[in-house]
Amino acid sequence: MKNLYSFNVHILFRSFAIAAGCMSAISATAALKITEIMPSNISTIISDIYDYNGYIEIYNDGDQVDLNGWTVTNEKEGKTEWTLRLAQSHNVKKGYNLLFFAKDDVSETDGNTAGNMNPLFIGTVSQKLTSDAGKLTLTNGSQTISIEYPKQYPHISYGDGGYMIPSPGTDNTAAYKISDRVASPTFSGTNPGVVYAGGSATVQLQCPTDGAKIYYTLDGSMPTEEKGTVYSSPIALDKTTIVRARAYKDGKLYSDVVTGSYLFTDEIYATCGTSKLPIVSISSDDEHFYDNQLGLCVKGTNGAQSTCSTDNNRANYYQKWMRPANFEYIVDGKVVDNQEVEVGVFGACSRQHNVKSFKIKANKRTGSNKFQYTKFFKDRSYTKYKALALRNGGNGFYMHPRWREGFMQSIVKGLNVDYQAYQPVAYFLNGEYKGLMGLRERTDEDYIESNYGYEEDEIEYLRVMKEVGKYVAQIGTDEAYYNMEQYAASNNADADFYNKLSQMMDIDEYIDYNIIQQFIANTDWLNNNIKVWRKKDGGKFRWILFDTDFGLSTSSTPTSNMLNFCMKGNTTDNSGASSTGGGTWPGGGIGGIGGGGIGIGGFGFGAIVDAKYCTLFNGCMQNEDFKYHFLDRYTYLLETLFTQTRITTVCDSISALVKEEACATIEAGNIGGGTQQQYDNAIQSMLNFAQQRPEIIEKQLVYHYGVQSTKANVSVRMNFGGNAPEYKFLVNKIPSMKDYSRQLYIGERLKVELRVPTGYKIQSWKINGETKNGTATSYLDTVASSGMNIEVLFAQDTDFKLPKLYINEVCASNNKTEDEYGAKPDWIEIYNSENQDVDLAGMIIKNVTANASSVIPYDYSSTVIPAHGRVMLWADKETASGPLHVGFKLSAEVSQKIQLIMPYAGKEEVIDEVTFQKHEQNGSYGRKNDGSSDLTVFDVCTTSNIGKQMATPSAENGSKICTDQLADLSDVVADDIVYPNPTGSEWTINIDGEYVVSNMVGQVIESGDAYAGMTFGGDYKTGVYLLKIDDKVIKIIKR
Repeated sequence: MKNLYSFNVHILFRSFAIAAGCMSAISATAALKITEIMPSNISTIISDIYDYNGYIEIYNDGDQVDLNGWTVTNEKEGKTEWTLRLAQSHNVKKGYNLLFFAKDDVSETDGNTAGNMNPLFIGTVSQKLTSDAGKLTLTNGSQTISIEYPKQYPHISYGDGGYMIPSPGTDNTAAYKISDRVASPTFSGTNPGVVYAGGSATVQLQCPTDGAKIYYTLDGSMPTEEKGTVYSSPIALDKTTIVRARAYKDGKLYSDVVTGSYLFTDEIYATCGTSKLPIVSISSDDEHFYDNQLGLCVKGTNGAQSTCSTDNNRANYYQKWMRPANFEYIVDGKVVDNQEVEVGVFGACSRQHNVKSFKIKANKRTGSNKFQYTKFFKDRSYTKYKALALRNGGNGFYMHPRWREGFMQSIVKGLNVDYQAYQPVAYFLNGEYKGLMGLRERTDEDYIESNYGYEEDEIEYLRVMKEVGKYVAQIGTDEAYYNMEQYAASNNADADFYNKLSQMMDIDEYIDYNIIQQFIANTDWLNNNIKVWRKKDGGKFRWILFDTDFGLSTSSTPTSNMLNFCMKGNTTDNSGASSTGGGTWPGGGIGGIGGGGIGIGGFGFGAIVDAKYCTLFNGCMQNEDFKYHFLDRYTYLLETLFTQTRITTVCDSISALVKEEACATIEAGNIGGGTQQQYDNAIQSMLNFAQQRPEIIEKQLVYHYGVQSTKANVSVRMNFGGNAPEYKFLVNKIPSMKDYSRQLYIGERLKVELRVPTGYKIQSWKINGETKNGTATSYLDTVASSGMNIEVLFAQDTDFKLPKLYINEVCASNNKTEDEYGAKPDWIEIYNSENQDVDLAGMIIKNVTANASSVIPYDYSSTVIPAHGRVMLWADKETASGPLHVGFKLSAEVSQKIQLIMPYAGKEEVIDEVTFQKHEQNGSYGRKNDGSSDLTVFDVCTTSNIGKQMATPSAENGSKICTDQLADLSDVVADDIVYPNPTGSEWTINIDGEYVVSNMVGQVIESGDAYAGMTFGGDYKTGVYLLKIDDKVIKIIKR
């Protein structure tokens, strides 16, 4: 079937019904075959869930076969990408059948239901096909069908003979090598981009392939031989036009689609002046945006239920659909990025606005999984993005100004918060001007990869789902988060609560995140708009700031008590605070609308949320260390970052940057730009709010903490009697590395904690001139009305000696010894020869050869080496995994020098160093005996190494000798039996036999008869298990 680009489902249905009726008679014995596969189906055929999902075509020449219970496996470049067992009926009827593959957040669909949409559809599987070279296998243990395929390309399918023009549901078209593809057309004459005042455009198209015909469209639609116009002469343009072209030639695959936006902007900016902003131009078939069944941007007739409290009607724009599109980014009138993408509507109530927010995704299905342009955001150092967000600015009833959320996030710069970068842009959809929008980073796994470099399988990522009333894991599990929340609620009185909590979350980030949300009084939060993530295997939770539109006057007043909101679930203010001069607060940020406390569009100023959402913060605030850290950090930011001068400066700079575009958006009249008066009033409302807010917050803090409203000076100074070494101390858990001087509330708790530099000892404390507190490492008091002057006097510790620690053993090629998470990184063993424990905290482990080093962090018990004991350091370049994971890797190919260093008396003293030699995998290099000066290679036990010393991680060097018995014990190659291992989903068994799965304390989890291709463990919790099968015991890990 050549014409598959009609997007009317009824037309597709009719075409397939005809095809099904023309099939010839086939044998009664079923023989199934995968005849076509198309992972990169981005515009060919809509699935039964109304999305462009990858598909396979299965041909059955006999009786009907139900795939329910079959195991499906997709390999990527020789390794298993995913495995699942089908749980719905998928009846493969005689003839052609289409099975679709969606993402893992889509439920598997029943083939009978899918068949009601199209008789050839047999349902959708909840995993997507890889577009890399791969293999797809379906088996029930006795029957197996499969297809191997090379790298896939957009709009092209694959069959036994090679690449094809897609023909789902009909006989395959001719097959080709990918080299037998028509070259893409190119533009000449007038280049795509902005056509400036008084200009005209003449578009010329060429194709390097001799004899190829170019077909083009001028309305954003996909050019085909049926829908396109044959190019024969230059195309003259005098108005905004989207030119799309594709080249065809008999005996070859058609070319890629190329797109060029020609934007005539004179009329748009005639009144307001020319915009300075970049332009986003998105192009696709109009049906993808406006069709009643398929359109993203209309209420339509095929909608989903809304979770927005003000609109319970179904609408297409509430669907999770993605549609093919072309993305162009235009800077200074020139196109700097032009590529195929997929777009979908995102947001909650903001979907009601007539200009929708779009998520824009580049992926391998569309050709490239990264955007080509590298400079979307000035305040980001990284360059490659997989996804972007084009944001309309918020809900339909408070769209003024469209940059308000970008403004609030810009205030955050300088804080330890995961915020979204912001770039205001002009926006065109199929050549139609849609006004000012915000180009943003996405706040999902793509954000984490872009900012931190972690892949999806390395993280846990949760968000609050308002409709189910809880945090829901989007990637990984929710177990660690809820354990942390329960710990905060139940253990906040423990002396070590703060230190233990700091190993679960980034406390500094959590405090800054709460402060910004509370300062702007964002009430569309706590039970909504929360995303939290961490690196698996020891990472600390961090929060992503997004959707702050309700802040700075939208749905709150300057007197909103957000401390109450976060601890009790309501914004009721009992502190007596009021805005300066009293009076009524202008509500909602929309000029002339609302008075204090009056809700707008169903959102009131007196916000209330279920107190269960306050569990974590409220628990933390019951702890004195956290409580006063929060207070001092908040007041510091009120004095520095949240001042009227700074906020006004940030506001003015954005307002000036978008002035012309905001004006043009208002002038357009039909895209929600409002009036100039509303726009100006909204800006003034934000500034008034920010001006009054600090004074009110201070009154609320004074009331909550029970301190005096006046402050006194507090100074803390370290005195070393001469040249000072590097040092650090904490004031209410806030670190300082120089003299401390601040105004703190009279009556607030004051806690000073010292980290004594190596080689020094505390001589005395002077508190307001009085010697007291002995040689303690901390001091606790209350800020007096006369202030606090604290001085700590140090002296060199003449009895101090460098500890006798040794780099005892090194393995630079490990795939056997496991860390605490079941991973197998290279390792460095440190031995303590002292008669007392030694803490590694503050020491430096350095790979001199690689010029890389790591400082061992403080406040972890695991960094303490017992007397005559050992600690394993893991060289995996994953410091977020814990205090014993260092920031570099080792090389198995070359010798490298490793040093253990202690900062001491203003310099770095080398405690020990070893240059390890090359050794075989799972062998090691180190000291013949613990702490000795003789070095050697330790071997792996094989029949050729009988009598030699073996590697001994975490055990005495030289204590293990290779014997005949040990050499006869070969490790099971676990991947041959069960895979993937570790897994984040489920395992597949690769052999037949009886099996038993137990946990690490011997409790049987499940047992039975296994068969090759069987999957299990999908509902197991994160942890380590033992699989016994075929007289072998294998450790399996669920992440």
